[in-house]
Amino acid sequence: MQILSRLHGGQLRFNDMLASLPAVGEDGINNSLRELDHAGLVIRRVESGPPLRVLYALTAAGERLAPALESLAAWAEEAGQHRTAN
Repeated sequence: MQILSRLHGGQLRFNDMLASLPAVGEDGINNSLRELDHAGLVIRRVESGPPLRVLYALTAAGERLAPALESLAAWAEEAGQHRTAN
């Protein structure tokens, strides 16, 4: 879900995602991107030339999923705050 949220802001290079999600780690990001690509939510684009760049972006299906993910994240945050208050 974190990767989809990051990509909702626009396409990103792998290293940019790694820098913004250090707790997930390289293997976790790689595995998640592969699964999201197979699910049709993320597209991987390779730009040739020195240096070779690999960019990831949401597909149309991924973009349609974004509002639901934002609602889920807001609910989770609210539920966590409610649990802490009790």
